[in-house]
Amino acid sequence: MERIDRRSFLRLGAGVFAAALFTSTPLTLFSSQDEEEDWVAPKAARVGYLVGKLLINGRGAKQGDEIVEGDILQTQDNSEADIEIKNYAMFHMKANTTVEVNDIFKAARVTVKKGWFLTIVRSGKSFYVTTPMVLAGVRGTVLFVNVLDEKRVYLCDCTGNVDLLEGPGKHRLKSIESDYHTAFNLKRTGSGLQITRAGLFYHHDRDILNMAERFPKETEIFRKKKDSGY
Repeated sequence: MERIDRRSFLRLGAGVFAAALFTSTPLTLFSSQDEEEDWVAPKAARVGYLVGKLLINGRGAKQGDEIVEGDILQTQDNSEADIEIKNYAMFHMKANTTVEVNDIFKAARVTVKKGWFLTIVRSGKSFYVTTPMVLAGVRGTVLFVNVLDEKRVYLCDCTGNVDLLEGPGKHRLKSIESDYHTAFNLKRTGSGLQITRAGLFYHHDRDILNMAERFPKETEIFRKKKDSGY
């Protein structure tokens, strides 16, 4: 089922109310000021959206819960969650994904231990995503990672700039500049790390558009593709 953001839910509610005015059944309203029109960024990070079950350090979480450095996040079967980081980044986890939040105050960094991970980072900001293969340095872009296992990672620079770094010295393996979905398979073999071009798998533009409302500049290309019927 396609998700509905909270603003859309409010608009839907307004439509239901309008329709109810033309029915013979009276409708009682409890009016309150709409606070969703002015989104307030978290001081650090929080669960912004949740369907199903999310564990934080092994305990069940709920929407709005704060996340701090060192927290380990785990989505369960048939679950997904958005994590909002201050006013400059957001990431989405689908089912059976494990992410450790390493740093959210300075050089923001998370580790994707396994599973499906999509992040949007505001232009002008940096964000680091560690995988079993490489460290991805994201600079104002949209990045998708699917950690299949300890030796296989699928990575897509959906748009923007990403540096792939390796080792304690953060040796630069590859710099990627992408207008629209430049993907790679990363595989660890006996001879080292193999990086090969790949097609568009595991994710779709609609996954990005579902979380794009606060990042219009960073996600413009995906809206244009949708509007053109691509």
